[in-house]
Amino acid sequence: RYIGDWSSDVCSSDLSPHGTANAAMDESMDMFESVPVRQPITLYGLHKRTLVLTAEDVTNRVVRIIGCQGVTVYVLGPCRDVLMLSCVGCTLFVGAVSQFVHVDHSEKLTCMISAVRLKISNTSQSNFYLCVNSSPLLHGNVHRIGLAPLNAYYGGMEQHMMEAGVNPLLNLWKEPVVLAPLTGSPQKLSPGALHPDESYHIIQPSHFLPFSVPFKTAGPTVAIPSELPVEYEEALQQRVERVHHLRKRMQEECADENVRKDMQQLVEARFKEWLNTSGNIREVQDLLKMSERT
Repeated sequence: RYIGDWSSDVCSSDLSPHGTANAAMDESMDMFESVPVRQPITLYGLHKRTLVLTAEDVTNRVVRIIGCQGVTVYVLGPCRDVLMLSCVGCTLFVGAVSQFVHVDHSEKLTCMISAVRLKISNTSQSNFYLCVNSSPLLHGNVHRIGLAPLNAYYGGMEQHMMEAGVNPLLNLWKEPVVLAPLTGSPQKLSPGALHPDESYHIIQPSHFLPFSVPFKTAGPTVAIPSELPVEYEEALQQRVERVHHLRKRMQEECADENVRKDMQQLVEARFKEWLNTSGNIREVQDLLKMSERT
């Protein structure tokens, strides 16, 4: 399977998977490793598209996203490796990766990643929401990388994490290891510290938002598999309470049916305006087309 130009060489890391904290994870990892590696999926040179790859598509495969702009990719399954290279303005959601996610020479990304390992190289102005079992590795010319805990899920995510050997109880998202661009020597920072060269920062709880995966998949997962830090959980709860308060206020002030209709028209008009100015209207149209095909 491929979208865009095809290349058959596998760019998988040859490192063995990181050990997990329980025997069930190890057993699942052994089962995952016994499945033969299939040909990689390559998404090449795509522009402003929305794509979804299911467990049937990606199990034990390498996924490569190369030279794409404004693309949203959902990887809803346990894959082996993910490479994102030379991409701009893309959104990536990855449910479970057994070996390595490598993001290189990219900018203005939003990435939700559940993986054993993550490496970010020569990338700038991008946010990463993570559940990773080893410290994120920042290498080369990295600038303004935002780090935060994982903020999304889908129905089969916990099962896929188990199959890939990703432990949701072990999340080192805020403990990156920064390698100096020239010497390559490790410079491990204290958790949450701002690197002096502005290579990365911790996304503040007040700026933390959940990400919705707009596909129904079979499985029991109904919340983010990895536990959120207290300050992020509280920030989300405060947002929910503000929304409830706003709805209650609107109901009280729009008791008159004519006022309610005017308010509804105003909200719909502003929402459509936001969809167009933000560029999100394109993704909504893509999702509607997918829904029609199914």
